[in-house]
Amino acid sequence: MANWEASCRISRVEQEDRFGCGVACLAMIAGITYAEARLTLLRYGLGSDQRRNGKKPFSTNFTELMLVLAEHGKDTTKKQWKGWDQFEGIGIIKVRCAPGAPQNSWHWVVAEQHSLFGVVIHDPDFPLPCFQRQQPEDVACHPFDNYEPHGCWISIVNRG
Repeated sequence: MANWEASCRISRVEQEDRFGCGVACLAMIAGITYAEARLTLLRYGLGSDQRRNGKKPFSTNFTELMLVLAEHGKDTTKKQWKGWDQFEGIGIIKVRCAPGAPQNSWHWVVAEQHSLFGVVIHDPDFPLPCFQRQQPEDVACHPFDNYEPHGCWISIVNRG
């Protein structure tokens, strides 16, 4: 496939803040820029550690991320992770920061079901794409097995 990116529903957005994976995932799902997504989090007071019990600026949990997605017209459902064979549609997946990392060390990525590649993972903190199966020729990829989802994930119910 000459231009695999054109076959995807999601365009990858790179995170610009150390804990900005949620910001970038919001941007990818909402179809906005990182700067616009960052402003949304700032409006909700999620851009500083003040009044957040020391949480890192722009870090997000499920409730916060689902709240800012709703502001951009996205209906979401929090689902228990049951494996890639149960994944469908588009979602924000909670993955371990590195294979074998502790459960409290996690990161947000966007995943989309794809007719040719199975699942495509768009990682806001890693520039290479990731494909579940049949990667495009001449495209450097991140190994699919390096993404270890756990806990719950956010299913995007309405992308309209």
